Amino acid sequence: MRTMLAMMTIPIFVLGLFASACTSPPLIPPSNPSRSSLWWNPRLDLIAIDAIDARMDRLWPDAFELPPGSDSPVNPTTSEQVQSCRGFLAAHARGLGPQTELELHVWREAGALCRALELVRQARPYTQPCLPEAAYDATVLTRLPADMALVLSPDDISRRHAAAEQALSWHQYQPELKVVSSQSLRLELEDALWRASVEWMVAGDLDGDGDEDRVAIVIGALKEGTLQQVRVVTLACDKEAGRYRMMKDEVL
Repeated sequence: MRTMLAMMTIPIFVLGLFASACTSPPLIPPSNPSRSSLWWNPRLDLIAIDAIDARMDRLWPDAFELPPGSDSPVNPTTSEQVQSCRGFLAAHARGLGPQTELELHVWREAGALCRALELVRQARPYTQPCLPEAAYDATVLTRLPADMALVLSPDDISRRHAAAEQALSWHQYQPELKVVSSQSLRLELEDALWRASVEWMVAGDLDGDGDEDRVAIVIGALKEGTLQQVRVVTLACDKEAGRYRMMKDEVL
């Protein structure tokens, strides 16, 4: 765990340089129809679709030591170790996770990559891009659903759900949230309470209609305090409306 925890202190721009050095998959600029119609983020470190199983089983540098679950197949009083994406997905399905706040942060972010990796398997090449390439800039919040908004309480969740039912955009629901940095695969967001990021992980057809759907990792953290939200969202293209709608929202 020491190596993974140490990563938490590395500046974001250094992590970006590290990620760009990974083996590159068929990655294209967002919504470029002249190139491959199925792509994934280099941070998944996946060289090909048929390498997903091997990537799932690849060992992390350090293992997470988890408190025992009551349904432990070994011994309900013995801690369990997780050191791969496959191990994470099995442990997460059983509701297991680290106990300390710092380990939880690393666990969730590592797990979000694992979940995105799993979704690559479900994606098929799309035949039509959802939005023009230029739409994925600082104005993209007007094209994303209100379901992606950051929340603090059950009341916030209810209000966000009502906004989504009205087909409001993320920008309409949370207008104070601004894009402070926009890159082809990552947005950095900020308002008075939150710092957040949206990282595009997968683009492909995920609902069988031929249009470009997307998977993103959304991470939000309060500026004051330790609250962190890590979500893997699957967005379906609403071609007629010129925007995305929420297909699935997974909170880790």
